[in-house]
Amino acid sequence: MPEDLVNGTSIEKSIALLRSLVVEPRQYGHLFLVGVVAHIVPPTGAKGLNLAASDVSTLYCILLKVYREGRRELLERYSPMCLRRIWKAERFFLVDDQPAAPLPRHRPVRSAYPAQ
Repeated sequence: MPEDLVNGTSIEKSIALLRSLVVEPRQYGHLFLVGVVAHIVPPTGAKGLNLAASDVSTLYCILLKVYREGRRELLERYSPMCLRRIWKAERFFLVDDQPAAPLPRHRPVRSAYPAQ
């Protein structure tokens, strides 16, 4: 089988910058942000799909309690609950995946970590 493989020429050899994005708050009235709409984590952490599934699971559990038990106050807890998990994953990426040599910065980076 390997002898059947045909090598092609490489047309792209640049290095893709890995970015992350976290949207705060994750709720606007009756609109709830989940998954990649609310956060993007670099693929090297292998956490994007798990975080998105956790967002859906968290919102599902909250909505069940809202509609079954009338606990509307839980809607306000969705954003803080998810953000704790997202920032933990972001910290993991920042600590575990730093390059050996610093990459040049084209613009200042602002820390968006919530106070502990």
